[in-house]
This record gives sequence, structure tokens and C-alpha cells, in this order.
Amino acid sequence: MHTSIGVLMEVNATLSRALQGRDPYTGKTNEPIKELPTGIFRHLRRLHNAVKGELDIVLPEHKEFVEKWAKDGKFPDKDSENYAEFIPAYNEFFGTPDIVLPFAEPFQLNLIKPELVVPVDIMNLMENVNDTIADELKEKANPPATAASDNGPSSPDANA
Repeated sequence: MHTSIGVLMEVNATLSRALQGRDPYTGKTNEPIKELPTGIFRHLRRLHNAVKGELDIVLPEHKEFVEKWAKDGKFPDKDSENYAEFIPAYNEFFGTPDIVLPFAEPFQLNLIKPELVVPVDIMNLMENVNDTIADELKEKANPPATAASDNGPSSPDANA
């Protein structure tokens, strides 16, 4: 599953709040979710472990980016002289989907009983993961046309 550093950080925060009952940004605690079916809960934990593993890999790059751009713990604001340089660098670093997350199994949302109230951020996360996996499978099944392999519409025979 292809993703970006920014998405990894947000997914990590969402899953930390839900599974561990702790917000990684604020340190505040809340009650972790426990009512989900065991299979879905375990799948969320597998996703969280994959995300944390990828974040560990990019941590040195993240630290370098922050050291380069942050002054007094803050990124440049709109009035800064280097803001025009910062925005493209920020978008490239946090928004480029260049990380391949080793996670390809969709969530079995049909296991969730209708009466169970799932936190909106967790439900959205599971649906987004499923959509991303489905989109990537479609893309693999129908690769774009290239000069080497024309997957475009077929032409009628000249002898027809």
C-alpha cells in the first residue's frame, strides 16, 4: 500500500489513541477501544505495527527536515522570507506517496455488528485502507498503456 509520511503520522496518532488509549501528540489518555471483533482489533494492531515500523525508518529524515526548517519549534509562517521555499519542500516531504507499507489485506467490515458504535476516525481509517487496497489492485489488473504494451482499445482489422 503506497502512502506518505504525513499519512503515516496521522494513522499512527489515530491508532495510538484507539488501541493504546494515548494521544502521541498531547500525551492525554482516553479509554482504548475494546469492543471490536477480535479479528478486526488484531488487524488494526498489525496496521499500527507496520506504520510504526515505517516511521522508525523515516525518523532520521524527519528529524533532518525539522532541524532544517523549524525555528524555535515552529515551521515558517506566511510572512517569513523563506515561506515560498518551505511550502514545496513541506508538500514533497510529507505529501509524496513514496512509502510502500507492507499491508495488503482489507478489513472485513462485515464482521462489525450493526449495534456496535465504532469511533468515526477508526471507521474512516478502515474504509480508507480498504479503498486504497482496492484501487491498487485495480491498477495492477489494468496497468496504463505504454509504448511497450499498448493496453488501449483495440483497432478494427484493416481487412474487415
